[in-house]
Amino acid sequence: MEDLIYCVKNIIALKNSQKLQKEFNNEVDKKTKEYQKRYNFQIGTGKNSTWNNEADAFKHAYMSAILSIRYGELSSVTAGLKHEIENLLNGNKKSETNMDLHNNYEGYKIAREVKKELNYKNLDKESKLIDDIVAKKIIEKMRKGKLILNPNDQRAKTIESKIKDGIKYLEHTKSSKISSTENGHWVTLNGNHVKLD
Repeated sequence: MEDLIYCVKNIIALKNSQKLQKEFNNEVDKKTKEYQKRYNFQIGTGKNSTWNNEADAFKHAYMSAILSIRYGELSSVTAGLKHEIENLLNGNKKSETNMDLHNNYEGYKIAREVKKELNYKNLDKESKLIDDIVAKKIIEKMRKGKLILNPNDQRAKTIESKIKDGIKYLEHTKSSKISSTENGHWVTLNGNHVKLD
């Protein structure tokens, strides 16, 4: 219960602070480019250097893992789903969202591994060691073909199924409101209403 309270407090703080969100996004972008130099994965140029490529896959897995470690998996899943649903509503291609959700999920799995391996309770959640371990695990998954590196990859579930999987997770934690009508299933995340089917 203590972990749940910690998660809820942190997701509220994260979502209410645009400055904190911007700082975190800048940190993730910087770390993605830092680890790209170390591990030599594909990265583009210019404004969209981390979009629809290996750097994008790394960025999503890394962000999800680090958010999970720092603020709890519930916070990370909620923030990731909210972000991807907003992107869909703003015209993002389903295939790109599918790629992002898949790689987010791989990041959650990495965070669970790291917490277990390093005794979560005694973990300095913002240490360089954690960052390095997470990055190495992401690269291992990338090299084994576990990440989606291109939005045209057909291995992952459909976008609707991915969102439903995320909603099921949130349903178990009672952190979101799920409702059904004769017109389908709806979810409310931070005041945003999204029809699932």
